[in-house]
Amino acid sequence: MIAGMKRAVLSIALLLVALGQLAAAQEQPDVDPDTAAARRHFKSGLELYNNGRYIDAIHEFAQANLIKAAPAFDYNIARCLERLEKWEDAAVAYEKYIQGSPGAKDLEDTRQRVAVLRSRVPAKSTQVEPPHNDVNKTATPESPSTDPQEGDKGPGRLRLGAWAVGGLALVSLVVGTALVASVSSPYDTLSTTTCVQRQCSSADWSDLQTRANIGYALWGVGVVALAADVVLWVMATRSARAATHAWLVPAQGGLFAGGTF
Repeated sequence: MIAGMKRAVLSIALLLVALGQLAAAQEQPDVDPDTAAARRHFKSGLELYNNGRYIDAIHEFAQANLIKAAPAFDYNIARCLERLEKWEDAAVAYEKYIQGSPGAKDLEDTRQRVAVLRSRVPAKSTQVEPPHNDVNKTATPESPSTDPQEGDKGPGRLRLGAWAVGGLALVSLVVGTALVASVSSPYDTLSTTTCVQRQCSSADWSDLQTRANIGYALWGVGVVALAADVVLWVMATRSARAATHAWLVPAQGGLFAGGTF
């Protein structure tokens, strides 16, 4: 009977592990090459902006927008142009953002910003495009932008939890199996030999029963932990997929990074 229960518990454990691997495989995010390239330029643009290298940042955001168009890039370019005091060009970039984001919550604030910038432009002034190879104007940003990869911390924590819970499940199942296995031989000896020759008391069985009960309890803990492990892996992979398709995170006072692509 003990051997049969052992096989049943191990079969359930293997089934749960297989289901977890299948779920993880199905939920694995698939990043297309354009998104990956745009993300690299976006991250580079953020780093350049935060280091005060606004002309280079404009170039990176423009490259990202060329590869994978998103209104947020126009906003970020406008921010950089503001830092360079290119008021008219910044207003134009903001207007591109407004046209491309009809449902954005900050449209009214952005329109007001455009009005402020246009009021700074003399009536007959001519705005000059910032040279791509000029020396970058340096300044300290009002508020550093949020790194888009910070969203990956969620999946990372979930994966860490999944590994920890999976380790607990493995230890529980191994120790529980060892305890139950250690009871099997003495149990057979008592039931087929010792207790046939004389009447056995509860003391003869108590140690074996205690070890068996602990082993069964550890099996239960292991199975529950495996189920939790499967859930954590599914959550981690779904979170990673969400981070992949919505890796632009709003930032207050600095670059705008709202939206998805």
